[in-house]
Amino acid sequence: MSLRIGLVGHGHWGTIIEKTLRTLPNMEVVLIEKGESDFTVDGVMIATPSATHAHVALPYIRKGIPTFIEKPLATSFVDAHAIQKAAEEHTTFVQVGHIHTHNPALLAMRDHMPSLGSIRLASFEHLYALPRTDSSVLWDCLPHTLSIAYTLFGGEPSDMRAWSLAKTPTGLTEAAVTRFQWGTTTMFSYMSWLSPVKRTTLVFYGEHGTLMFDDVAKERKLTLICNDVVSYPAYDVALPLTKEITHFLEAIRSKRKEDESLALGVTIVGLINELEQRQSNAAAHINI
Repeated sequence: MSLRIGLVGHGHWGTIIEKTLRTLPNMEVVLIEKGESDFTVDGVMIATPSATHAHVALPYIRKGIPTFIEKPLATSFVDAHAIQKAAEEHTTFVQVGHIHTHNPALLAMRDHMPSLGSIRLASFEHLYALPRTDSSVLWDCLPHTLSIAYTLFGGEPSDMRAWSLAKTPTGLTEAAVTRFQWGTTTMFSYMSWLSPVKRTTLVFYGEHGTLMFDDVAKERKLTLICNDVVSYPAYDVALPLTKEITHFLEAIRSKRKEDESLALGVTIVGLINELEQRQSNAAAHINI
């Protein structure tokens, strides 16, 4: 079944989405310019600035057109809830682009976590030099941290704190540290737009060993050190973005009406919104 997929947003990430779409079979990509709409497409992918997601997506959702929205779902809980409500009222499939929930190497970590025993600490880093002008580094990077945590740990965080380390001339946080308590595991996340070296890592420190993920590594993205033995767990080498987009296309073809990523996206927007509202140069402490 050939599909016509509209793409709204042709910036850095939108261009990467377009290139990936064009590698897939039975696909026609329709580039939709800013301020325009095309309700004849079989599905639409939205990669516009985060604060515009609801404005761009809602007309498609209300037409019943399957809609993919890049992370974060929105930058306000009001917008996130409006998207969720429209999807429910119009029975429209909406997928949120939490790419790491489709990352084969990260998903493979789940299989090896039991060998670590009790996980004492989880450390996440997301560093690169691509600052945004529409939202802070928390909206840019924390969706990765939180979507991974919900996928690997389940449950809900019981406590969270944030420290703003540096701000842009316009006042946006451009480097920050966050701390989440996930059951008995403490999870730290360091994120920054100031690093000239791109790095995305996740490390689990357990009572019996350490499990490391390095997204920049071309090979051996996973390293397991358990009882002083080093190994490199295997994983599917398919690209996460290809897996994520394929999930969206398969949902269109099978006429699915809902995706769990939407509820996750709403939850993540709520947490970041609350965290950012209370954040200051001192620790923002929130009991959940």
